[in-house]
Amino acid sequence: MKVHVDPIRSRVSLAETTDFKSLSVKVATAGRDTGRLRSLIRNVGAGTVRDDYAWLAIAWLRKSVSDLTSFDAMISYAASKGWVDEEASHVRAHIEWSNPSAEAAHTNGTRPSGAISPDSFRHTLGHFITGVTIVTSITDTGPVGFTCQSFSALSLDPPLILICPAKTSTTWPLISTQGHFAVNVLSASQEQLCRSFSRSGTDKFAGVGWQAGLHCGAPILDDVLGHLECRIEEVHEGGDHWIVTARVEASEVNGEKPLTFFQGQLGSIARSMTSGSVASG
Repeated sequence: MKVHVDPIRSRVSLAETTDFKSLSVKVATAGRDTGRLRSLIRNVGAGTVRDDYAWLAIAWLRKSVSDLTSFDAMISYAASKGWVDEEASHVRAHIEWSNPSAEAAHTNGTRPSGAISPDSFRHTLGHFITGVTIVTSITDTGPVGFTCQSFSALSLDPPLILICPAKTSTTWPLISTQGHFAVNVLSASQEQLCRSFSRSGTDKFAGVGWQAGLHCGAPILDDVLGHLECRIEEVHEGGDHWIVTARVEASEVNGEKPLTFFQGQLGSIARSMTSGSVASG
């Protein structure tokens, strides 16, 4: 989805309303007048601008969408990355400032120098299918957790995994102070659970069954595909995310189909009839 802003004509419009792989604001001017941009999108109820990003009103976007299921999946993914505000009312979007010289170069068949655009990067990553997890821990005030797609195996010896929570996450600081967490790998039947834990400002554990893990006490959610109990080893900066490595102290799997995420859509796949492993390097 793309919001087009024309500061000269004072116009704000929404386009590409069936493309849920990316969300951005394109401003048709070579100048970077964030004050003018903020005023224009506020005037139409589309959101605001802060910290060099547009924060678009989810309700404003939603009223122009026909495929609400796909739209909600996009918002859930954004929330899992920390791109939705605490009130779950605005979603973050990159601002594309028009560059006439670069556009002219593209028209002439030459490739302008510079970094890959965020939209292109996000679109490419959307073609890599992943599972979905919920990272949980227990604090003095109760259980906490968040939906996390950025999860990966790291090492077999020692057994290490990594997760990458957004720096804007309000839940991760609560988990990091505990020093341990559980990774709950979601099954195909847990799409709604995935959406619930991707939202901020709600009681995510309301009506959710779980048991304390035997090793670290972190919540193991009922009916998950599998889980790993982990202890934090190291935390590094990685752009707008944290790179967290953790040692696996216990794990367990169940015979369920996985919940998957591909091109902005939650779904599932049938279990493979073949087995094997792929070694790196």
